[in-house]
Amino acid sequence: MRSRPPENAILATVPVIHVHGVGVRSPFGAGVATLLDALESGACAIGPHPAFAEAGLRYPVAAPVPDTSLADAGVEPWWDRSTRLLWAAVSDALVDACGSTAITCLGVPAHRVALISGTSCSGIGRLGQALREGKPPEHEDATYFASTHAVATQLGVLGPVLVVGAVCASGALAIAQAAELLADGVVDLAIAAGFDPLEPFVGLGFDTLGALSDAPRPFRAGRRGLVLGEGAAALVLSLHPGGARRGVIAGWGSSMDAHHLTAPHPQGEGVVLAIERALACAGLEPEAVGVINAHGTGTQFNDAMESAAFCRVWGARAGGRLVHTVKGAIGHTLGAAGAIEAVVALESLTRGKVPPTVTSGEPDPSCDIELVAGEPRVSDSAAVVSISAGFGGINGALILTKDSLGAAPAIAEERQVVIRASAVWVAGRWISSLEELALERSGIDEVIDLGMLASSRRLQRADRVTRIGAMAAARALAGLEPQARTSVATASALATAFTNEAWERRRIDKGRPDPRVFAYTATTALAGEVAIALEARGPSIALLGGPEASLAALDRARSWVASGQCDRAIVIACECPAEGPALTAAPAVACSAAVVLEASTQGAGLRLRWRAPDPSERPASSLLLSVEPLARIALATSPCTVTARAAVGSWIDAILEPRA
Repeated sequence: MRSRPPENAILATVPVIHVHGVGVRSPFGAGVATLLDALESGACAIGPHPAFAEAGLRYPVAAPVPDTSLADAGVEPWWDRSTRLLWAAVSDALVDACGSTAITCLGVPAHRVALISGTSCSGIGRLGQALREGKPPEHEDATYFASTHAVATQLGVLGPVLVVGAVCASGALAIAQAAELLADGVVDLAIAAGFDPLEPFVGLGFDTLGALSDAPRPFRAGRRGLVLGEGAAALVLSLHPGGARRGVIAGWGSSMDAHHLTAPHPQGEGVVLAIERALACAGLEPEAVGVINAHGTGTQFNDAMESAAFCRVWGARAGGRLVHTVKGAIGHTLGAAGAIEAVVALESLTRGKVPPTVTSGEPDPSCDIELVAGEPRVSDSAAVVSISAGFGGINGALILTKDSLGAAPAIAEERQVVIRASAVWVAGRWISSLEELALERSGIDEVIDLGMLASSRRLQRADRVTRIGAMAAARALAGLEPQARTSVATASALATAFTNEAWERRRIDKGRPDPRVFAYTATTALAGEVAIALEARGPSIALLGGPEASLAALDRARSWVASGQCDRAIVIACECPAEGPALTAAPAVACSAAVVLEASTQGAGLRLRWRAPDPSERPASSLLLSVEPLARIALATSPCTVTARAAVGSWIDAILEPRA
């Protein structure tokens, strides 16, 4: 049954996103069949993990991908495990789609192909190595986006190359971002992937939060926490049904909890909103979904929150819908989870069976749902919803179907979007013109004025990276009336490098890291804290990369406002260079820029376009990294075009139109 669009939505027809191929490397080994066969048998891949024991974790168990499954997953000898995981999944997906790793094998030119990945800790291992050895990592592959750039370069991708840093929701939101690019007509083929290696850096962080256990017991009484896993999954997507045999991405949605960085909203407010947005995108009523692939980490708070959210959407006991999670079998694979679980959902639709949840213990009254456990359950459901939730309070939901259920109805033309307000801060100074922006800057000014957000005790205690970004947002919002339907999008090249280094140094020097600092190593910390301060629960995204990241975030935020998914969007780009050898990106200064977008028929309209790189122009380096193009469009006083020249893949233009 098709649903009516949500209030205020101005949605165009959402085209059908077909899945041509999938690839998975999981703790059970290589391949989709290997994973589903193991899940259906009730197998568990969790066991002792020597690296975690050496790092001093209280529960040194995990679910790594077998080394034998990565033996052939490397093109360059310097590729780290993170890059090899991503390459393995992507190459498997391409072979599944067309029998070759050539991105043109489906007849699409390279400049019309996108690679969108999601990760929470790619490059983190290299940062720790740099600090221990007292020298920068080799090959400059210690950034969050280095693995994705390496794989895109190897494949010859000339379309958009983006990295979603939405922590545990990264894989799901990478799929959503890829689907948006296809729906917008930017590309004809998109490879969406999620991946993450097992890193002691991350394991220790979860350990200090008290979130780990010796065995996950999802949705059962007595559950004490999660176990980390490792993996990667990729999906080859297009608008064309020819040759597609893996299923359909029917809808997608995201949200912010606006509650806490590391604890979910108790009533699942953000998850409910993400599900409702995904259903609206698919044009489906809740009744169309018969199976729920839960985030299901096995923590007290998450499982109770999700159960509450499911009952809010579908009624008592989630209306009898079958609920399962794979994390009891393969652990929490972080940035890979949403992608792996999307593949599991699609394959379970094909098989007509829901894999059982590996768990133990008595049922928990706070999780009153129809949990599939013990044995697979036969299901003829036409649609599965897959849920992801991450630190910072970011949530993602995907609606997956075996076949197309028909197109959602077109409603109206999109609204014109304008820049309502903006702010730019560079090395301790507020910038008011492009001439000032061009001046050389150096040094770090420790004075951070949070302005209208100064009353937020959370922001006052936040790390330097978050406060620098929030400061620009506060200045841009000064004088504007509060807006309930607000979204937050962020971008950065260095992301949390400054805080990562502080956290790792404390661990090295004092033997035990600080859990308060670890929360701010999440690449969604800035978006999360701003959302909390503003009570903003609209769609959200965090992108990691160079200049293209900020304009891609601006593009996505503009689409939310234009389609009525929110009435205001705040886009923040922020850079805070690390102080020690962990810095491997181009030299940078502390800086931030914020742009406030609203719908209006008055003023200069904003639009963005992706285009192929110009071989006659070389990407220009800037001390401002991702902040540079957003700052330029923020400071523009007349119609102009600002170009973000990506180092890998397509460039993107932000175009300020003549005033209406």
